[in-house]
Amino acid sequence: MKQILLIITLLLTSLSLHAQLGPYDQMKVEYDSLRKEKKYEEALVIAKQMSAWALANETDTSLNYAVSFRHMGTCFYHLKELDSTKKYLQLSMHALKVQNRKNHLDYFINLSKLGSMYWAMHDYKVAETYYKQSLENFKKVIGEEHPDYASILAKLGSLYWYMGDYKAAENYYKRATEIRKKVLGEEHPDYAGTLDYLGTLY
Repeated sequence: MKQILLIITLLLTSLSLHAQLGPYDQMKVEYDSLRKEKKYEEALVIAKQMSAWALANETDTSLNYAVSFRHMGTCFYHLKELDSTKKYLQLSMHALKVQNRKNHLDYFINLSKLGSMYWAMHDYKVAETYYKQSLENFKKVIGEEHPDYASILAKLGSLYWYMGDYKAAENYYKRATEIRKKVLGEEHPDYAGTLDYLGTLY
């Protein structure tokens, strides 16, 4: 009986929190859920709705408007439509520049996303450039002891591994592993992930 009451309480709390979210945030929750389920076409529809809502209600000066283009680009990336991926990531970056947000974390995330896109296009040198730009900017803004910084290190490690530069891959993986161990702890799946990468690399 206690378990049933607990489940009901948690469900009501979740519904209450959802009701308190604004329209854009409610759509973002739905978008994240669809992405998690790998329903990228449905998620793309929601991302377009998010962009339209932000433009109509917050104007093109809002962060939500700029970031909504990245959400669209991410869907196109998973749908393997790389030309559209590039278009929407660049739209997001342009909007952030116009909004004087070139030093914003979302701008750096876009750099990383472009790195992944160029990697998918087999343009490894351009991918490397974008990843390194993202890494340097993350370092300036959030510091080296941060999970997001470690994630870019791990991406660079994988890129160098793919390019056959195993020494560089080892270096980046080791740095990512050290940060994740310190910041996230040894029980975290991201820490286990970089250990796995290192094991496979060796």
